[in-house]
Amino acid sequence: MKAKYNTKLKEWLLSIADEGSIVDLGFTQVYMAGANSIDAYQNGYAGDDWKSSWIVFAKWGGSDAFIYDSVTEEILVAMHGMGKWDAHAISPSFEKFDFILSTWQKVAKPYNSILDDECELRTDFISELKEALEKHLESKYVETFLEFIAF
Repeated sequence: MKAKYNTKLKEWLLSIADEGSIVDLGFTQVYMAGANSIDAYQNGYAGDDWKSSWIVFAKWGGSDAFIYDSVTEEILVAMHGMGKWDAHAISPSFEKFDFILSTWQKVAKPYNSILDDECELRTDFISELKEALEKHLESKYVETFLEFIAF
């Protein structure tokens, strides 16, 4: 399936390397599509509950989809392999999505590891991340993002 480009998606893709890039979050990576790889990112994302306005532009750990909704212009997240696509908004824009990732990296930097002894995200890290995100992002988006990462 070919991605349906609009101005916001085109601008975002131009800010990424042509083949894409990887953002290291300390325990997983976010794989981001570039202009030459965006169409390949659509493979495997379809079905009766998949909306035609959804475009996968990044993947959490290689499979969970970060989606640009070309109608609402929000950034959504949907978990792969759940039997149906149930996407939830985590950001009102690409700029705020980039803010989420960069804030994660800033908050994680002082930690030796953001994982506890059970290989779960440390509660103090999550608390700091939440506080930092809420300074520039509506709490509904922060809560949805935190629910996603805690799954």
